[in-house]
Parts: sequence; structure tokens; C-alpha cells
Amino acid sequence: SNSQRLIPLTSPAASPQKKLLEEVRSRLSEPCLEFAEEVLGLVGTVVLRIAVQATPGMLAEDPLTVVTDGYPCLLVEDAFKGPHPESSALDYHRDLDALEVRKLFTYNMSHAATAYLGWRKGYATIAEALDDPEIESAVRGALEEVSVGFVEEYGFTEEEMDIHRENVIRKFKNPVLGDTPHRVGANPVRKLQYSDRMIGAAR
Repeated sequence: SNSQRLIPLTSPAASPQKKLLEEVRSRLSEPCLEFAEEVLGLVGTVVLRIAVQATPGMLAEDPLTVVTDGYPCLLVEDAFKGPHPESSALDYHRDLDALEVRKLFTYNMSHAATAYLGWRKGYATIAEALDDPEIESAVRGALEEVSVGFVEEYGFTEEEMDIHRENVIRKFKNPVLGDTPHRVGANPVRKLQYSDRMIGAAR
């Protein structure tokens, strides 16, 4: 449970989710509200996709084009009113808080670490930085250390964390993303806060 965890973290999705539900409910008539209480719910998600700039040609064809790294699944809270939709693109989990903390302290942590280490060595992109064996070794080491905490504290299996680490590294090594250390490492005042991705992961 959260009370046993060393680093409790309030779900960042909880507040907006609650606000949206309140807004929807406030606009419903009494009969509609009674019906909505039975069937309407909001479930949270954890997004592990990186969006990259669409080319001018893509945008000319469709100005609403969105290009992502192709991560195949959306992590979804399994808290539906009734059965959840069956889809290979949706990966259901009961403990969304654990997934959000894992994202922050693995995905975001290693992204920022690559950015800061890559900036020092003058790399133009995250993918280039991770091609440096010294940087890749440091980032992998940080991911392996924090993975131990997730196995012990959050109940993920070692196999789950192994797969997760490899997915993170593979994603950041994708040269098509063109992500830069400048963008990823921006706003260090926030990213180096006590409970955020770097120091929080270390704790």
C-alpha cells in the first residue's frame, strides 16, 4: 500500500480527473446525474510516448497530424464501471500510482540523466548521447539501481523491470525522434527538486 512505500507520491492524474468529473456532474440535470452515476467514470492513463515534430509535408496533407515514437500500448487504470474494452493497444493495471512513479523515476529520470550527461559532452541529440558507451553505462546503471527499489517497494517482478529498462533505452536511442539535451534537460529547477525524477529516484 502507499503507506508502506518509502516515497509516497500523490497521483498527478488524480486532481484533474476529479475536477473533470465535478465539472461534468455540475452540468447534468438531476435525472441525467442519477444515470451518469451508474455508467459514467473516468480512468487514468500513463503515457509513455514521445511526440516529434511532423514534417511540413505531413502537416500540409493533414494539419492535425501527430507523429509519435510508435510505443504500442497505452497504460490504463482498470477501474471501469462494467467490463473494460478488449484491445491489444490498452494495457490494464490496478495500481496506476505505481506506474506513474515508475515512469517518473525510470523513464523521466534516465531521459534527464542522458540530457545532462550528453550536454556536457556536446551531443546534439539524446540518441547520439546514448551511443556514447560511458553515458549509456551510467544511464543503465541508474536504471538498474532504481529497478531494485521498484521490485522491493512496488512489487514489480525483475522480469517486468528488465523489459521496461530495455524499452526505455531502445526508445531513447531512436534517432528519428531528434530529441535534444537542451529540450529534455530544460527547467532544471523543477527537474532537480527533492521529489522529482533525479533526486526522487536516488531516494
